[in-house]
This record gives sequence, structure tokens and C-alpha cells, in this order.
Amino acid sequence: MIAGAQIGAMIYSRAKLDAGGDWQTVFLIRESRDFVRGLGKAPVIELRGGVIEDARAVLVVVIAQIAGELYETWFNYYQANGAAHFQDLQRQAQIALVFFTPQRARAVAVRNGLADFFKDAARRAVARGAWAMQDFDAAKDRAYSEFPEVRNLWAHLAARQ
Repeated sequence: MIAGAQIGAMIYSRAKLDAGGDWQTVFLIRESRDFVRGLGKAPVIELRGGVIEDARAVLVVVIAQIAGELYETWFNYYQANGAAHFQDLQRQAQIALVFFTPQRARAVAVRNGLADFFKDAARRAVARGAWAMQDFDAAKDRAYSEFPEVRNLWAHLAARQ
């Protein structure tokens, strides 16, 4: 799915990165070959998480900043396997970011600084109770109206930390 996405897209998936290892939630990023080649050996990666409580759904967004570029992905606790992603991100010590160009080009792991964030986000989602996918999508559309560019949301999350 990520191989066919446009450059700049980020999604998440569950994967076993090691034979016999635990399931982990990983971020998959579609980028250009030149961008991935230019990352260097130890790229600086910052992850920020945010919760937007809408009237009908709790939106959970993660934004990654890598070499000046911003990538976003939205978590829905009540989608298929949604709770499993939240559990993974509370427990795993590292988060893998896997770059595709469109082939798998490189993987980088960073310390998981979002574990407590995902614990709180899960608590808030459960407290709200289940919502329908159309409620989640409508809430996300409203968030995009408030934050029309990823950099606006990135700055908003920075101000709340």
C-alpha cells in the first residue's frame, strides 16, 4: 500500500521485525530515493503526538519530523486492530520508521518517547466510547479545517508540550 502512495505519505502497520519477535507498530514512509540517500547514517527524527477530542471521536495524530520534512498519520482506536496499535506503542522500546522509494529502501529505529502518550490517548478513547468510522473521518476533516497544513498542527503540538 505505501509503495503506491504519493511521496510524503506516512502510514502505520503491525509487523514482526525479528524472527520470533513480538508484533510492533511501525511507521511506513514513502519518499524519494534522493531524500532517503541524503539522510546520512544517523538522521535526526522527532516524533510528536497529539489528541484532538471532537464531539464524536477522539483523534490521535503522530507527526514525524525528519530532515526538515513533516509526515503525519492518524490513529483510530476503534478501527480494526486499533487497540493493538495503541498497546504496541505503549510497550515497545523503539519505533521503527521504514522508508519506501517505492521499494523498501531503509529502516531507522528511534527510542519510543510516545509510550505514556499512547497510554493516555487509549484511556481517553475508551472513556469516550466507540464511534463509527464516518464520525472519525468527519472529525479529521474538521481538524484539517483548523490545521490546513501539517506545519500548523506541528506548531500547535509544540505549544502544548
